[in-house]
Amino acid sequence: MTCINCRKKTEREVCPNCWTYAFEQLPKFQRYYRALESALVPSRAVGGERVSGSKNPPLPVHLETLHLRTEGISKVLEKHEATIRKIRQETVITFRGEVENRIYISSEYLANRQDWIWDNYEDYAQLAQDIISISQQVHRILGWKSEEVVIGTCPNLDTEGKECGSPLKVNPKNFDHTTRIHCKVCDTFWDNSKWKFLGRLLND
Repeated sequence: MTCINCRKKTEREVCPNCWTYAFEQLPKFQRYYRALESALVPSRAVGGERVSGSKNPPLPVHLETLHLRTEGISKVLEKHEATIRKIRQETVITFRGEVENRIYISSEYLANRQDWIWDNYEDYAQLAQDIISISQQVHRILGWKSEEVVIGTCPNLDTEGKECGSPLKVNPKNFDHTTRIHCKVCDTFWDNSKWKFLGRLLND
């Protein structure tokens, strides 16, 4: 079986790394929602001038952004939350307020039940994939890029002697307070005691 997100071999539909990563995104969704407001800018004519001569305001440049700001985040989370509440026979919250508050309620609810969801929710893999997909959309729209750089491919061998081959990435800014390089696919950690060995393998 392969992970629904990273495609690495795993015993379940989602590998533990992607599962953890997905739930690390939930507390950030309110910030993502607010940040997306900056992408809701009016259309501009050639040369950068605003479109004029119309009674109606121009459409936002990014319809995908508008979708995320209206229901693209909240509806997805609320759907999973509603199903889980039904399974657990919990009270349904009918009044949730504005979109941002709805996102907060659902994100907090799901985050607080991470272990239960992993063990009991049939659609746990779809939930993880939905969370990661939303996060990726937001990063793409806002132009948020990772500061990590690829230093080579992971030389770790599996039980069958096959090389992992996944990109090894590091953030140069983190070298002051970390001593480990982590392969997010095979979950191998290369601490500083192994860096010389790793360097020889990457340079072969």
